[in-house]
Amino acid sequence: GEKGVAKLKVKPQAFLDRACKVLGKRPEEVVGAGKDRERVRIRQIVCYLGRVYTDLQVNGLASVLKVDATCVSRCVAAIEARLREDRGLSSTINRLAENIKYHA
Repeated sequence: GEKGVAKLKVKPQAFLDRACKVLGKRPEEVVGAGKDRERVRIRQIVCYLGRVYTDLQVNGLASVLKVDATCVSRCVAAIEARLREDRGLSSTINRLAENIKYHA
């Protein structure tokens, strides 16, 4: 994660609700282990934002997303890998993080 970033203190469900609102999705479109591309992409972003920008732990995110902890870790790793390649994704993540922080 980023050093020196003040981590948002938030409960897992509140974070999920806020992230979904910012992403324009309903929680039921994100929660669960569905494999369709859009669900996976959104889940990856939610996991990454949750781990990097909040004080949430892997297990807290996993339980609110109704997936196992390994899935959360893989999602974070997938976004980290994509961020190295895709500058557009980086600005999207930063914009989402700002919106999540300020839209309680």
